[in-house]
Amino acid sequence: MRNYLFRNPQFFSWIYSHSVWNLKDELQAIYLTFDDGPTPEVTEYVLDQLNQYDAQATFFCVGENIEKNPSIIDRINSQGSTIGNHTFDHERGIKSSKTDYLKSVERCNLALGNLGISSRLFRPPYGSLSLTQHKEITQNGYRVIFWSHLSGDFDHKLNIEESLKSLKKAKAGSVLLFHDSLNAFANLRVLLPEVLKHFSSLGFTFKKIPNHVH
Repeated sequence: MRNYLFRNPQFFSWIYSHSVWNLKDELQAIYLTFDDGPTPEVTEYVLDQLNQYDAQATFFCVGENIEKNPSIIDRINSQGSTIGNHTFDHERGIKSSKTDYLKSVERCNLALGNLGISSRLFRPPYGSLSLTQHKEITQNGYRVIFWSHLSGDFDHKLNIEESLKSLKKAKAGSVLLFHDSLNAFANLRVLLPEVLKHFSSLGFTFKKIPNHVH
């Protein structure tokens, strides 16, 4: 039995009310997001898929992986997608002190800055973030980005049909969460092409989350 939800309950957005869960003002746009990269082969596969649909996306990257794979970061940037902060070591917020967690966020920001990239978009790994950490991060000028639809691609026992059914119910402005990691690659290779094909056939475009989203 899975211990996560494909859709975020409404009360989550009430608790973290100053975060982004979807972008309701956009007409016929879907926002694809990818966590945990950049990862050789996997992120490159994602970029190849996006390129087929002239699609943009948002990649929430782990600082350690940024430092290991600068050429992939360059490609994400050159294809017109946005890069966001996903901490340096992929910590779970509620298991980290406020000081250590913020240091990890800033260390990831530095790794991006060393490649000439400035980003104020932040997504907490696992969606795990205390209210105190959330407040501190937003006061430091970041915009916390959650999601409206979770693919579950990280789950080796994922029911693909159930996941696709949920993803295909997304409406304009929805934020869909995938992972460009080795752990998720098998499911991602099934889910992503289907999602791109489905929404493209309905006339949707795929946009990146703007760096200074409100």
